[in-house]
Amino acid sequence: MGQEILAQRLRDQMARKGAKPPEIAAWCGVKRPAVYSWMKHGCIAKKHLPKLSIYFGVNLAYWLGALEEGDDTVREWQKEVERLVSDLHFIAYQLGLLEGASDPDMAEVQRFQNQAIDARAALLAHLGGRN
Repeated sequence: MGQEILAQRLRDQMARKGAKPPEIAAWCGVKRPAVYSWMKHGCIAKKHLPKLSIYFGVNLAYWLGALEEGDDTVREWQKEVERLVSDLHFIAYQLGLLEGASDPDMAEVQRFQNQAIDARAALLAHLGGRN
């Protein structure tokens, strides 16, 4: 059931933005048939969800909300989001150390960092606080 919702959310976002499968494939670094499969079945590898979030301008929680409780994918995603939050903290730290780092660069890093933190919170809420 969760994968059906994920497929629908992808189709909805593509329609909203007017995106075509070849564009999504190029953005995510996959072949076009993979995107058609995502649209039909919703079996999207976890490594592609952050890319889709950035492309469509939606929070990771948007995609994660499609996953059912008890789904092993949610637990895997919890680990992936933790890694992403750590990476983004490091990037923000590094950019902050650069002399003359631009405000738009810092704002973009902060936006991604906030998305990762929101996704982590959504996962924890979805899992009922379980680790």
